[in-house]
Amino acid sequence: MTSNVTLRLGRKPDLKFHNHHGEEDWMVTLADTGEDTMTAGRIRRIKSFIGDDPEFFLTYGDGVGNIDIAASLAFHRQHGKN
Repeated sequence: MTSNVTLRLGRKPDLKFHNHHGEEDWMVTLADTGEDTMTAGRIRRIKSFIGDDPEFFLTYGDGVGNIDIAASLAFHRQHGKN
């Protein structure tokens, strides 16, 4: 959320942070699940990345928003949606 990052793929993979801040403890996984895969199929294909965690957020690569993730999680928990 507060750092610029460059990710290089291919034969010489590299990850470069252009600045460092006190980010929250997040992990982000980018997964290619196939161009024609529907939502349930995408979730099934990333199951190994989620592990046993019963709560996770998912968006497509073109998802853009200003979302309060903590508030969204709290709302879902209050309504028994986890």
